[in-house]
Amino acid sequence: MGMCVYEEYLELRGLAFIVASFLNSSELKPLRVLLMQYEVSVAEWIFSIHENLSSFPEVFEVYKKFMQETQDELFPSREALLEFYEKPENFDALRNGLLGDNLLRKYKSVMLTDLYGSIVCLGISQARILFKKHEEKDKFDQMLTQPSSRYHFKKF
Repeated sequence: MGMCVYEEYLELRGLAFIVASFLNSSELKPLRVLLMQYEVSVAEWIFSIHENLSSFPEVFEVYKKFMQETQDELFPSREALLEFYEKPENFDALRNGLLGDNLLRKYKSVMLTDLYGSIVCLGISQARILFKKHEEKDKFDQMLTQPSSRYHFKKF
């Protein structure tokens, strides 16, 4: 795999992780619905989250672990992969679930259980910026903080 293709693959895996954790999580559905209702780009929201992960260090640490584990499970060639799994101990580890974990599922679970408050805050902070661009920031804040609103998130 050429270096450019490798870097692009890693970038896409990082985005896939953000999509899995923020866009495909039922826990954040009210925020997604609000974005779509006001025609704020959900894609722009996802890219904004991805670009601003470092502003939430605990979320960024989980992201970096996901990315490192993603890189660690790659092989430089098909031959290297076959050679590795032809060894009985490696194939047994794969069969027993010690290798080959579903990294998106694994790290999304960490995000939603251990860092729920942080991911909600990150998602809201990036949505607030996008709403501000659409001159809807006050309406956005009001909907998120009114307990009777269907978009309400508890404060963290």
